[in-house]
Amino acid sequence: MTSTGIARPVNSFPSKVASNRAVAGMDLRKITTPILTHLLRRDMCFPTLFLLKCKLTVGRLKKRIDPKFPQELIDIAALPLWVYINLKEKIGQQRAFEVMRVAILTGGLAQWNLQYGAAETERTFKTLCDAEIEVNKSGFTQWNTLKSSFRNDGSR
Repeated sequence: MTSTGIARPVNSFPSKVASNRAVAGMDLRKITTPILTHLLRRDMCFPTLFLLKCKLTVGRLKKRIDPKFPQELIDIAALPLWVYINLKEKIGQQRAFEVMRVAILTGGLAQWNLQYGAAETERTFKTLCDAEIEVNKSGFTQWNTLKSSFRNDGSR
């Protein structure tokens, strides 16, 4: 997630469980944009303008994405992808990849912690499994095809 915010209203995450835990209106761009701006300062004079240009022109990419993909997935993925495509042209593939890797992993870790309520709930196998079930129903991983075959907390 690069200045990778999503233009849709984001309660950080759509799940009932997670939205109860997440800060209302949490915008991950507040995490990823400063990271990108900082990392790109050595590569370009005005990284904020570069990111703004990407945000304003991402519609071009969205129109080219196959409509068989869910619109929510397109909304989530288009801006980070568009920033990466534009970065490759400006600073090269390897540097663009490393910059985006840092921003996406940092934003993703923040999103994961909000979705799973890492600061609000006791850290147990049961709470992790419960949150995982909810996240897989309506979170960013809702498009995964992984199914749980059984649940074992290891107690005997």
